[in-house]
Amino acid sequence: MVDLTKKKTLAEYETGALADGDTVVTYRPANAVGEKVFRGDIVAGTAASIADGTSTALKMYSDKALKDAVNTGAIPVGTAAEIETGTDTIAKLYAPDQLNSAIDSLIETAVPNGTEAQVIAGTDTVERKYTPSDLNDAINSLVETAVPDGTKAQIIAGTDTTERKFTPADINGAVKDIAIAQYAGRTAMKAATGLTAGDVAYLSEGGRSGQFIWTLGDFSAEVAADTLQGVYVASDAVAATVGCWVREDSQPTTADTFGGTYSPLLSSMRSGDPFEMARAVSKSQYADILEGVSTDDYAALINTVLEDAKVTILSPGKWTCSSGSIILPSRRGLCGRNPYRTFSAYSLGTNTVLDITHAGDGVVNAVGASLYAIEGLTIFSETAQRGINFDNGQCSIKNLGVNGSEYQGILLGENTIASRIEDIVSVNTMRDRASFVSEVGSVEIDGTDHLLSRVQCNGQTGFSTVAAAKKSIALYAKGVNHFLTDVIGEFGEIGIKLACNKSRVVNARADRCMGDGVVTTGQNNSVTNAHAVECGTAAANTYYGFRTAGLGNTFTAPQVYAQNASNLLVYGFYDSTASNSQINTYVSPIVSANSAVVDFYNEAFLGCAYNFPSKTLRYNTGTTISVSGITGIYLYHSTATTITEFTGGVNNQEVRVHASNANITIEDNSGISLIGGVSRALVANEIITLINYNDVWYEAN
Repeated sequence: MVDLTKKKTLAEYETGALADGDTVVTYRPANAVGEKVFRGDIVAGTAASIADGTSTALKMYSDKALKDAVNTGAIPVGTAAEIETGTDTIAKLYAPDQLNSAIDSLIETAVPNGTEAQVIAGTDTVERKYTPSDLNDAINSLVETAVPDGTKAQIIAGTDTTERKFTPADINGAVKDIAIAQYAGRTAMKAATGLTAGDVAYLSEGGRSGQFIWTLGDFSAEVAADTLQGVYVASDAVAATVGCWVREDSQPTTADTFGGTYSPLLSSMRSGDPFEMARAVSKSQYADILEGVSTDDYAALINTVLEDAKVTILSPGKWTCSSGSIILPSRRGLCGRNPYRTFSAYSLGTNTVLDITHAGDGVVNAVGASLYAIEGLTIFSETAQRGINFDNGQCSIKNLGVNGSEYQGILLGENTIASRIEDIVSVNTMRDRASFVSEVGSVEIDGTDHLLSRVQCNGQTGFSTVAAAKKSIALYAKGVNHFLTDVIGEFGEIGIKLACNKSRVVNARADRCMGDGVVTTGQNNSVTNAHAVECGTAAANTYYGFRTAGLGNTFTAPQVYAQNASNLLVYGFYDSTASNSQINTYVSPIVSANSAVVDFYNEAFLGCAYNFPSKTLRYNTGTTISVSGITGIYLYHSTATTITEFTGGVNNQEVRVHASNANITIEDNSGISLIGGVSRALVANEIITLINYNDVWYEAN
C-alpha cells in the first residue's frame, strides 16, 4: 500500500501498490486538486462483461480510441465509437464501466485534437460538431451548461480544421472534471507564485468574484488607474511592469466588481456610450432604489458619473439627492426611463424619479456650460427652491415632469439661447408665493430664441386668493424671439404673461387662473388662437381675460370663455395702450363669458382697434341695443321705436344699422351723433354706418 494522504501526481504512485477501489489524491501543475478512484489498469485486448443497469453488451474500441476517450471525459452506457489512428485498426472489447474507470483517472488535457465520439444524450441522437478550441473554451468557463444541447460550431485552431463530434454531455462532463486555482480573496491571489502566461484563477470574493488571467506586459498605468482593483490586480511577487492579473471580462457590469464603489472602468462611457446608473451602485443598493425605499444620498455619485459619461441613464427607481444640486456639464445628458411626461409619485419599477430633499435647486448647469440636456424623468422638489435652474448656453429639457418647488419649477436665465423645452408638465410650484418680491413663473424663460412645445405649467393648487402684486405666473416668457406652441398656464395669479418681444405664440390657454388670463407687456409679438378659460376666480369684477400693455402685438382669434357662469370679469379684453405710431391688432376676438362692465375695452383717442368678425345680430324689441363684438345689427320692430343707445361698443368699432321697416328712429343725443345733428326716422331697408370714437357713435358720411 501507499501513503494515500500525500498529494502526488498519478505518475508518482507505484500503481502496482494500488488495489482496485483505492482512492488517491492527485494534483495538476495549475494547483488543481481532485480525488480520483483508481480501478486498475486496462490492458489492450481485455474483454469484460459488466452489468450496468440493463446493459450487458460489450462495446468495441481500438487502443487509440480508448486513449482518446480517456482524455475526453466520462462516456455513459450506450456509447459507441471507433477511431482509426495510424496503422492500428484492431478493435478491442471493453464494457462501459471499464472505460469510465479509466476516464476517472484523467489528470491531463481534457480534449486533445483527433478525438471523435458519438454519444446518445437522453433521446437526443443528433451529432454535434466542435473543434478542440470550442471544448477548451467551455472547459475554461467552468460552467456546467456551457454548451447547451443543439449547439453547433466549427472553429479553426491553428492549422487544424478537422471537425470533431461531441454531444453536450461529453463537453460538460469534461468541464466538471477540470479545475482551476481558486482564491477566497485578492490577498491570496496576489500572493500566488510560479505564474506563467495564461494561468487562470477564480476569485471568490462576493460581488468581485470572477475569473482572472495572468497576463504578461506592462500594466503599471492600468493598475494605477484601477485603485479599486476591479479589473487589474497586481501581484505581490511580480512587478506590474512585467505582468498582472486581468479580469477575463475587461468591462464589468456593476459596481459590485469594485467592492460596491463606482469606477469609470465600468464601461467605455467616455467614448459616448450611454451609462446606466444602476451599474454605478451595488446590487443591494439598487434593489432599494428600485423599491423606492432607499435613504442614501446619490447627488455626488450622479455628478461624478455625469463628468465621466456623455449620456447618463438614470435607471428606474427613486434616486434621492439630499446634499446638493445635480450639475450638468457641457455636452452631457441626464436621461431617465420614463416613456412619457409624468409628475406622478414613484411607482414601483415603472418610472424614474429624482427626489430633491435639500433646500437649493434640483438640477443646474455647470458654470459657463452649454449643450446639455435632461429628459425622461420626474423631479420631486417640494423642499427645493427650483426644480431646474439653467442660466447659460443652449440646453434641452424634454419629456419631463417637475412636482413641487418654492419658486420656479423650470427657469431659463437671461444668458440661455436657442433652448428647447418640450413635452413638459410643471405642477405644485411657487409654493412660497407669499414671500415673492418679484414675479415668478412655474415655467419661466428668459434669454433668446427658445422653443417651447406641449408645455403645461401649473401653479400651486388649493388656494383661491390673489396677492396685491399678482406675482405668481403659471407660464412667464421674457427675453426675445421665442416660439411657443401648444402651451397651457393654469392655477396662477396670472395664467400666461408675455413680457417677451418679437415672439410667436400658437395655441395657448390660460386655464382656471385666480386673476388675469393672458397678460402681454412685451412688444411685437404674434399670438394666434389663445384662450382664457374660467379666469378671475379669486374675485368677481376684478380681473381680465386678456390684458395688454405692450405695443405692436397681433392677436388672431383670441377667445375668452368661462365654464362657470358666476365668474365675472371686468373686461374680456382690456387694452391700456395709447400710441400715435404703434397699435395692437385684434383679429376676430370673441368673448363668451360674463363681463361686469363691457366685453372689450381700449383707451380713448389713440386706443387700439378690435377687428371683429363679420357678424350681424337681429333685434325686434328694445330701445337700447348691444353691439358688443359685432359689425352689424338688423332692426325689425313691429311698432314705432326710437333707439336711444348702443351699448358694449369700443373705440374705433364700426357698426352697420339696417332698418327692415319704417318703424325705426335713431335719436341724436350725447352718445349718438347723426349728420345734421337731429334725430332721424329711417325708411324701410335703409342702412347707416356708425363709428365709435371716444364712446360716442358718429354717423359716417
